[in-house]
Amino acid sequence: MSINSLHELKDEIVELRHALHAHPELSGEEHATRRRIRDFLYNAGIDNITETPSGALIVDVLAKAKNTNRLITIGIRGDMDALPIDEERSDLPYASRVEGVMHACGHDTHSAIAAGAAVYFNNKKNLNGNIRIIFQPSEESEPLGGRDVVSEGWVDDMDAMIGVHAFPFIPSGTVGVVHDYVTAAADSFSLTFQGKSAHGAFPYQGTDTIFIASAFIQLLQGIISRQTASDESAVISIGMISGGIAENIICDHTELRGTIRTRSPETRAEIQRKVVQLAEGVAKIHGAESHFILHEGEPSIQNDEHLVSTFIKTAEEQLGKDKLHLLKPLMGSDDFGFYSQKCRSLYFFYGCYNPDLGNIHPLHSPKFGIADEDMLSGFRLTISTAEEILKELSEAPES
Repeated sequence: MSINSLHELKDEIVELRHALHAHPELSGEEHATRRRIRDFLYNAGIDNITETPSGALIVDVLAKAKNTNRLITIGIRGDMDALPIDEERSDLPYASRVEGVMHACGHDTHSAIAAGAAVYFNNKKNLNGNIRIIFQPSEESEPLGGRDVVSEGWVDDMDAMIGVHAFPFIPSGTVGVVHDYVTAAADSFSLTFQGKSAHGAFPYQGTDTIFIASAFIQLLQGIISRQTASDESAVISIGMISGGIAENIICDHTELRGTIRTRSPETRAEIQRKVVQLAEGVAKIHGAESHFILHEGEPSIQNDEHLVSTFIKTAEEQLGKDKLHLLKPLMGSDDFGFYSQKCRSLYFFYGCYNPDLGNIHPLHSPKFGIADEDMLSGFRLTISTAEEILKELSEAPES
């Protein structure tokens, strides 16, 4: 691959995106995806590629330090995994060829953008710093790739990290960004109430865990509505409940599974504590036992205000003020939050809603779609923003 112009690079990015979309792989299984990305980079003359124990690919595009004694490093994340969904887009020549697997969250475009950024910056002659491209596995499910990449130390020397995501809730040709907290932390839990079985006609002879679980669910929402500040967005949802073996037997064992969504670390810890406390209290009052298991997922993403300002300036110059959306915080999650915990971060969205092309469906839908030009718009803004951030941090006086 000989890249002599940005136009040629765009064609190569589109070709890579189509290949990734047609051959999606689930979290933890991104073997062919890694090979395709690695081959794309090798063919562009990039051979300093590291594959980490967690399955990530790392590319450092190095340049000399200037006006500083320390090399500034800016990271760009591309997530590689797909979802267990059957694609329903027969209009796309590059639709998934893998039954039951689909890029329904735009990770094919994120990886293609990151690969294009690696080639673009590798061809720059006056790059003042280091661009580290991270191709990350397993954003969608445990074990989360963002957590693993951070634990392997790849973000320890990072000055700033950039994440980009397709967004079907704003029109094609526009971009969006959120001030401060972008997403929520996503924790899950399982809770089992253990009681005593009895005949359904004599409930007082047993300990009814379905009744106890019902009481817990009702009281649970009081944690949000009565014990959490109104300006602290939080959600607790029960998605699964299981118990009982017959309609006339008092259930002695009921299991619940749910999710806790919070923003600030303080609220996250406090709500976790209160949910456990409520489970123990409800069980005790009714003479049952509770067994609570919490799994901490991805933390919230928090945008750095200075980087947001840089992004807004860059987006307005490149697209125009009318193409920029200042979005409200989301209660969804992304394991980019692990990077956000370690260094200053910028996470932004590029719009892909386009009724003319049938791209009107939400993320994780079997009909979700992204036009190539929308991806390229995200690519252009990613490299422009990275250049501006690198310039500003490199020229800033050392403290």
